[in-house]
Amino acid sequence: MHGDGSTPKQGRAGQMTGIMHGDMWAWMLLWAVAGVVIVVAGVVTTVWMVRRASNAVDAPPGRPEVESPEDMLRRRYAAGEIDEDEYLKRISGLNQHG
Repeated sequence: MHGDGSTPKQGRAGQMTGIMHGDMWAWMLLWAVAGVVIVVAGVVTTVWMVRRASNAVDAPPGRPEVESPEDMLRRRYAAGEIDEDEYLKRISGLNQHG
């Protein structure tokens, strides 16, 4: 100890230890964040796979859902792609031939 009550400064080895301990919290934080990212990615992947599997069960295999001509006309009329006269003309034409 010095006369003023302070301890002598450590040599280079002591400074290196101080630097390593100072950076240790950064590495611990980095690994904690990486762990959280991995867990979140796992949960998101699991949810995505379950939803995809449940959608695959609803649709018949090999047969995509086909929209009927009447449904297609209703959708186009509702979207404003065709007016009422065009809709009525085409729907009556479908009813005559079907």
